[in-house]
Amino acid sequence: QSFGVNKPKISMTSDPALVLKPADDETLNNFMKQNGLDPDGKYACFMLRNWIDFKEKSVHIAKCADYIYQKYGFTPIFVSMNIINDCVPAELVASSMKSPYVIINDKVVPDLLIALLSKMQIVFAMRLHGLIFASISGIPITGISYDPKINSFIDYLGYGRCIDLHELTYENLIEATEYSISQIDKKEELMLKSQVLIKKENENIDNIKLL
Repeated sequence: QSFGVNKPKISMTSDPALVLKPADDETLNNFMKQNGLDPDGKYACFMLRNWIDFKEKSVHIAKCADYIYQKYGFTPIFVSMNIINDCVPAELVASSMKSPYVIINDKVVPDLLIALLSKMQIVFAMRLHGLIFASISGIPITGISYDPKINSFIDYLGYGRCIDLHELTYENLIEATEYSISQIDKKEELMLKSQVLIKKENENIDNIKLL
């Protein structure tokens, strides 16, 4: 509008991924068991990717994962959006860890990923859609930002923490962890925040029907 574009109708919407549905419980439970996960277990999920400075920062993520396991008993699991590339940073972090962990190398389709993330206690993600899918279920999230889209999503969502990758330290990861822990019992409240974005995306679908 600032450039003089006033029609057709201009509206701000959100990501279509917000309106995807989760896989059913049976499919999820089978997947978890196949990957060595107890469907009733407690987990902290990390969804990472390679980026400039990641190798240097990986030791901080490893120490954070160990801290979470040692203090809260949440087993760290690493989930890939891109199974070809994302396993590399996961393995790099895991190589510096002392606690048990699980790396899921299987391809995780969107409905299964939404269901899987709903089982997590807390989620750390560099992958935008990892944050989006976790927010659908009101899971406490921390974005590790390599791109402004990560910061923007966290800001617009209205909950969670966001740490720029180049500023990431063990200390600010622990601060984000403790904040996430404090939010675990507020799932219903957090889900209401994602519902605002879901409503906007449904409005987008309605607008498309009018074209």
